[in-house]
Amino acid sequence: MKFKDFQGREIILSEESWGHIQDSHPEVSVEEIAKVLAEPDEVRKSNHSANVELYYVFKTPVPKLRYRCVVVKVLQ
Repeated sequence: MKFKDFQGREIILSEESWGHIQDSHPEVSVEEIAKVLAEPDEVRKSNHSANVELYYVFKTPVPKLRYRCVVVKVLQ
């Protein structure tokens, strides 16, 4: 699958990664991934890998702050 992020970069979601998402995070939809990439509240660099970015959309269900995070490995 292909997406565009908020900077216009093409993001490719591999079959293997989509399989992991479906198995481990079945509540996450393709539409939600596209929205997080296109309209993140915040983007951070990973503390563990120099070429990984974390795209966050914050949600506020009571009683504590929740968020959705999409992890992107940036390839040159």
